[in-house]
Formats: sequence, structure tokens, C-alpha cells
Amino acid sequence: MNKSKGSIVCASAGFNYVGGMETYTHNLLKYLFKAGWETHCLATNYEGDNYQIKSFSCSFHDLSQWPLSLKKVFQAADIINKINPDVLLLNHCPLAQYTLPLLIKTIKPVTILHSDDSRFYQTATIFKDRVFRWIAPTEGVAQGASSYVGATNSNRISIIPHGIDNELFFTQGRKKEPIGKITFVGYVAQNKGADLLLPIMKRVVLQYPHFNLTVIGDGPLQDILNQQFRAAGLDKNLTITGKIFPEKVAAILKCSDILLLPTRIEGFGLAIAEAMMSGAVPVVSRLSGITDTLVTDNETGVLVEVDDVEGFSSAVIDLLTNHDRLTAMKQAAQKAAQEKFSLQRMIDDYERLFAENDDRPTLPKRGVAWWSLEVLREMVHKNPDGTLKFEKKFVTMKNILINGFKRKFKK
Repeated sequence: MNKSKGSIVCASAGFNYVGGMETYTHNLLKYLFKAGWETHCLATNYEGDNYQIKSFSCSFHDLSQWPLSLKKVFQAADIINKINPDVLLLNHCPLAQYTLPLLIKTIKPVTILHSDDSRFYQTATIFKDRVFRWIAPTEGVAQGASSYVGATNSNRISIIPHGIDNELFFTQGRKKEPIGKITFVGYVAQNKGADLLLPIMKRVVLQYPHFNLTVIGDGPLQDILNQQFRAAGLDKNLTITGKIFPEKVAAILKCSDILLLPTRIEGFGLAIAEAMMSGAVPVVSRLSGITDTLVTDNETGVLVEVDDVEGFSSAVIDLLTNHDRLTAMKQAAQKAAQEKFSLQRMIDDYERLFAENDDRPTLPKRGVAWWSLEVLREMVHKNPDGTLKFEKKFVTMKNILINGFKRKFKK
């Protein structure tokens, strides 16, 4: 490793190597380490199974065995302050968000937004005046976040697309001739449109009876999907891999013609970018400011309106029928992904963001008593009619505070 550029603590619920958010975290820390940053990990809910990440982490701190309590919040703050990093990356980690008033003022907390989902926005805006920057992977997520962070803080939202490991996913040796292989990558659930896979493919099979659909991932609809395809007599056309490592995902996408993703919600769409990098044409839902920032319709992929089963099946059939168009779109998708979604581009953008001047409001580092008061102030605010409203995002902290005070008075 080169001479250290600075130090970073990444706080996350846990560290795995399988899944979109997990792959992003692994790639980010690995390449920041390679770029010369001193990286540290803080796991708050589970240690995870990603032992690789420890090979490029200067320290790994696991609080998963600690029960949720005030003591756990203070312990997390003590770990971060002892390291005293230049940057604290908050990777959808509520416990670490609660530590912000307890931290040394020079630490820059950077919150990563992973999904256009109120739960992510609520977590990311705990003590929002203390957050240095929010990173949104797409314009749509940035717009969604702006209504949560407020007008005075919206200028601190930066758009940086997630990066893809082009050494893993980019391949020049894939077969040029289409073979009719279709792949779905994601959480096998309704929010990702897994419930639409059978009705879409029933239309496709009328023209292409030997199609093969590979579903990468697991989720609540996994067994139901198996049963549905079996009942329709299509069980031989379906393969469900469950969760697999990125190397295996890359190998499957390398042999795929089409990524079929009728999703209803995304933040970035890592699977879409990985498919494009691998030379598979994405046929995905049109989500304004999100998927349409990754895919140029009818050039690098096909965008279909949400829940339009006929639209998805028609798009797949058209691509499988027109080999020249499919081949041209594969090449265009791969070229666009190389230009827009390289990991080096993402790391360069992150480093520029870390170096920006600290323009947060001047707020002091709190002790335990003043931290408690700041939490209470954040938890409750006035409605326009003067009544008090409790912030839903602080439900966990309310329970922690109540239980903590109960134990104190019992003593």
C-alpha cells in the first residue's frame, strides 16, 4: 500500500460478500485500500461472512454480540473516536448514525444512500445537521433524499454512481451468437418484480420453448416461483441459484443474452450495471431518475413501464428474434458501462468529495448528558398547529432511552 492518504471507518450492519449492497461495500473498501487509504470496519448487527474484507482492513470491530442499548451506542462512538478517522462512511447503519453528536468534530460523516425507500432516507437523516455529505447513486435518489434533509442541507447531497469491478465483469471473450439465456439478479420478492417472471416467460415460451431463465438470489418468493413454474410445466426452463458469490454471478452474466428485471424499486441497480459490463442487454422497469440514468432506451437496453407484463415479454421476444439488434445492444451496453461505471471513476469521485471543505453548521461534540438532550430534541418537533409530533426514525432510540433510564432508576 502507498503512503496513507488518510483514514476511513466504514460502519455497517455487517459485512458479507453476497448481495448488491454488500458487493458495493466490498469493492469500495478494497479499492480505497489499494488507493492508499487506511480502512477500518465497524459491524453493529452481525459480523458477516466476508473474511476477505479483513485482509484490506487495518482493524475490524464487531459489536454484534452487544445487546441494543445506550452502552452500545457509546461503545461505537468510543471506537470511532479512538481511530479518529478523516471520514466515517455510514453504510445504512442506524446505530452509527446515533453516535454523530458524540464524535470528534473533525471527523466527516458521509452517508451512503442505497435505495429510493423511506427507510433509507429516515436512517440517513438522523442528526442530519452533523452529516458532512450524502452520496446518492442516481438523480432519483438524490431528489428523494432532498425532501428529507431539508432545504438548508440539500446542497450537501452528491451524485456518484456505484462502481463495478470491471476486471471481474468485463469480458471480451464471451460468445457473440445469442443462445437464448435470460437472467434475473436480485432479491426474489415482489418489490423486485419476481412475481411477474412467470407471466412474462409464459408469453416468451410460446415462441421460444427452449428458453432458459436463471434466477440469481433468494427471497420470500423463491419456493413459490419454483412451484409456479413446475405447475406450468416449465420447471426444466428455470434455474434458481440462491445467493452466490460475485465471481459466479459474473460467470453466469457472461453467458447471458438478457437481464430481465421487472423491478418496482431501485436505488442504483447494481445488477443492471454488472449485466451491461458483462455484455448482457438489460430489459428493466423504467424508474425515473434511476434506471433511465443507467440505461439508454433502445440503445444500451430496453426500458418497460412498471408492471407491464406484455411490454416485458414483447421486448424479450423482439431481442431474441433480432440477433443483429441484440448483438449491437450488447456491445453498446458494455461500452457504456465501461465509461460510466468503472470502480476507478467511483474512487476518484469519492476522494474528491472527501477533500471538500467542511461546510456543516458548527455543532459541538457532546457528552452523554447533552447527547441525550440532543436526541430528545431530534425525536420531537412541532406540527404547524403547535402540537408535538414524534419522529418515526427515532423509534429505536426512544426504546433505548426509556430502557436505559428505567435501569438507572431501578439501581
